[in-house]
Amino acid sequence: MNKQTMRLILATVTSLLGLVSTQSAQAATTWNGSWNYSNCSTASVSYGNSYSCTDSMAPADAKMGITAWSSDLSPSVQNFVAAAVAPWGSSAGFGIVNTEECAGKSNASGWNICDPGTGPHAADNVGQLEGFLLNFTNPGETVSVALNSVTMGWNGTDNPSGSYTDSDISVFYWVGGSGGPTMGSISSSGLPATAGSTANGWKLLNHYSNVGSAEPDTMSFGNTGAGAVSSSWWFVSASNSASAIGNDAFKLLTVAGTGTSTGKTPEPGSLALAGLALFGMVGLRRKAKQQA
Repeated sequence: MNKQTMRLILATVTSLLGLVSTQSAQAATTWNGSWNYSNCSTASVSYGNSYSCTDSMAPADAKMGITAWSSDLSPSVQNFVAAAVAPWGSSAGFGIVNTEECAGKSNASGWNICDPGTGPHAADNVGQLEGFLLNFTNPGETVSVALNSVTMGWNGTDNPSGSYTDSDISVFYWVGGSGGPTMGSISSSGLPATAGSTANGWKLLNHYSNVGSAEPDTMSFGNTGAGAVSSSWWFVSASNSASAIGNDAFKLLTVAGTGTSTGKTPEPGSLALAGLALFGMVGLRRKAKQQA
């Protein structure tokens, strides 16, 4: 076998392997997912803490990370700061405690710092805007979720108390790039205000009213089908609508949606094809040596 023929065979095999690699990297699967309180890890209640929740539908396709954030609404708007995710049981769900919600020690800026075990415990928009930052991941894959519903546990509609008498929410999704959001670089006024608008990498899906009245405390967004929007990052907060701030409060129990995983692990058929190509190349090289 001459060198020109050998080069041609090698180039063909290399191209085949490259095609297999490209197809494997682009392989994607679509699935339905649901992440609820009962499938979440345990964590200490501290500012900046996080929870990891497993997809409760079979098969489990991705994990959802939860962190809590809070931004002052008055008297002066300030950037979001890390708050504490507080667990309140499988009926009530996750709440949020921020650093300014009760009298106590003061930091260098003069803010009242509340022990996260003793402060108010719902995500609300009374004084501060509070929300849950959700991140969907799976090792070795890029995960994107079209969030379609949120279920509340405790909420201001079902359990009015003091200033907490309603359960409006705002839902945002990240379009700012693969690096993910930096919540500390924006304030509540830095989030988009109208559905479909974008600001600081966030896009507003919509504001949703009286979620606690939608039995069983579940609001469906209609984010399905060909027009569904999808992201690895979502932010679900008490209402940030200018017309509905000051009395909303809720605890997060479940979120659900349709996910897409783009993996880099070759499928069995691709692996077999790659193995066959390599086996053939080794065989041709041995034959060439024997004929030399």
